Amino acid sequence: NKPVGGIFRAAKAMIIAGTLAVSLVSGAAFAGQDGRTNLRVAMPTTWASHGPVVNSNFAARVTYSIYDTLVWRNYLSKPDGSGYELVPGLATSWKQVSPTEWDFTIRQGVKFHDGTTMTTKDVAFSINNTYGDGLEPFPASGTIASVVALDDKIVRITTKNPDPALLARMATVMGQVYPQAYYEKVGKDGFGRAPIGTGPYKWAGRVTGESVKLVAFDDYWGDKPPLASITFLEVPETSARIAGLLTGEYDIVTSIPPNQTRPIDNDPNTEIRAVAVENVQMITFRQYKQDRPQADARIRKAMALSLDRALLADKLWAGLTKAGTYDFAGYGDYSMPDRGPLPFDPEEAKRLLAEAGYNGEEIVIRVVGGYYT
Repeated sequence: NKPVGGIFRAAKAMIIAGTLAVSLVSGAAFAGQDGRTNLRVAMPTTWASHGPVVNSNFAARVTYSIYDTLVWRNYLSKPDGSGYELVPGLATSWKQVSPTEWDFTIRQGVKFHDGTTMTTKDVAFSINNTYGDGLEPFPASGTIASVVALDDKIVRITTKNPDPALLARMATVMGQVYPQAYYEKVGKDGFGRAPIGTGPYKWAGRVTGESVKLVAFDDYWGDKPPLASITFLEVPETSARIAGLLTGEYDIVTSIPPNQTRPIDNDPNTEIRAVAVENVQMITFRQYKQDRPQADARIRKAMALSLDRALLADKLWAGLTKAGTYDFAGYGDYSMPDRGPLPFDPEEAKRLLAEAGYNGEEIVIRVVGGYYT
């Protein structure tokens, strides 16, 4: 089975944002010369690098259409787009040959955007490059011990310990494949500025401070990409993104705060689409220095118990998300839907603070502003 190229893949990349608005006007995206449309997406910013392991939500929306993964997660296996069925991607099949060894049969004849043919050596290089001493280290790849091309069809992944989540990992950035020769020729930074993958859309350039553009890759191994191009436009002001959507200048806009959706709700030609992102925004405690209040577990627990997460979700996100469950459908068999959110218990928090002897000492919390948008 071949994954659908283009519209779904682009839409999924947008959904990563959490809240987005789309135009419902027929033909809103203007048509290219071959009748396929050119999609225009407005978001707060664009990103400079689009290498295989991006560190930005904005870049992730772009790279999803550039790279393919060994295993593909079929989001549409559930009506709400939260499906977690794992199906063949760049690997047509896989087999566990021992508790720590998996053999992946690699799809033949797949082309990279530069016209070269993907090989098992490219696959092994790409995954090796995301862990250990690789140039694109990814934190969740620490389970891998080695990746070896056994021949021109089979790649063997060996894990340090039995890893029941390996297939799911191969459906993430860990399973993305790119050409070894090109990567080694241009280096990490050069590759990030002009990436090459096997996805349905290929890199067409970035204008700093303005836009990133992808164009259809008609040698794609899957279905023909239905869009001629996707242009991601940098529009920092929320009001400007909304105005552009309403006038038809943009087809999709992202990162719309729930308290600013009324103009879109009132327009019959546009609609809001939101999905709970499989991610958690959290505060972690730097507790390794014993002279800080948060080194005391009772104070940390009191801080956790003092937050009314349900109220925050309701007031800040208009009930569009759930708070504090730390559990997602994408976990598949490891999901614990009955676990429930963390409790809100201010009285117990007060008791713990008193027991710990806390007397109002300063607690510093550092936050990276604007990252999760």
